[in-house]
Amino acid sequence: PVLQMIKDDWKEPKTDAERDVMIQRARIARSFIKFCYAAVFLITLTFIFLQTLGMPLRHTTKETETFLFSTYYVIDVSRRPYFEIIYILQVISVLAIVYSYIGVDIFFAMLVLHISAQLENLRMRLANIKTSNCFDRVLKDTVMRHTRLISAVDVIENAYTLLLLILLFYFGVYNCLSIFEILTIINGKADFPASVLYFQIGCYISVFIQTSFYSIVGQLLATQSELVYEAVYDCEWLNLKPKDAKNLILIMMRSRKPLYVTAGKLFPITMLTFCNVLKISFSYMSFLLTKNLDTSGHA
Repeated sequence: PVLQMIKDDWKEPKTDAERDVMIQRARIARSFIKFCYAAVFLITLTFIFLQTLGMPLRHTTKETETFLFSTYYVIDVSRRPYFEIIYILQVISVLAIVYSYIGVDIFFAMLVLHISAQLENLRMRLANIKTSNCFDRVLKDTVMRHTRLISAVDVIENAYTLLLLILLFYFGVYNCLSIFEILTIINGKADFPASVLYFQIGCYISVFIQTSFYSIVGQLLATQSELVYEAVYDCEWLNLKPKDAKNLILIMMRSRKPLYVTAGKLFPITMLTFCNVLKISFSYMSFLLTKNLDTSGHA
């Protein structure tokens, strides 16, 4: 239903301003797609390169021939062309898995950005409704659009809420442990090569950007829905006919509650939630660093 709604939104007539808003959001989604694919490709190449520098979890046939993953092979992989075939298959598998993984993020961003664009267009229509010659028709269309957008957000919510809860929990734990490990390596308290440090930093940046982008688009959705409420309030509904004012008040009551995509029906995906997760995560990281210093001091 959501994809059909997006298709219908692009087909129906619209003003130049509304088209510009939709194109702007679509360009943001496209830029995010390009960034994700480029970042994944770069990280994969880095991972392959670091494997040759002695990264852990590898299967070695010779010092210069290292597989991406350690596993049990039922054939003699030291013989050619078995090594080359398995290595190429592992590279293809990594790219396929990671691209499928980020496809879920890209799809979420595309949906939410489109809905935020429609909310922005809805706000502009409400801002101009008092000067419209067909008030009843415009108001009816506005109510139908708003209801449809609310239903679309509910569909996204049901599809992503559990995933987002897992993502927030995973990011909180990963942020704590990853930063702790990076600082431990930098301070020289862990015997790891520099390549491991660089790879850890790259992975952390990737996960941080992924989680923060969820929060950014979620915040954009909430902000746009709040602006719809303000647009209804600014329609001078006190000076309208009682029937028209009543219809506007119904929209105001529904838009009073911002549209959120939540994590597990518990926490709205916004920048505030993201910052709170970071705050808690860094608190635990500080505790780990303190315990590590105490242990080193006693030693």
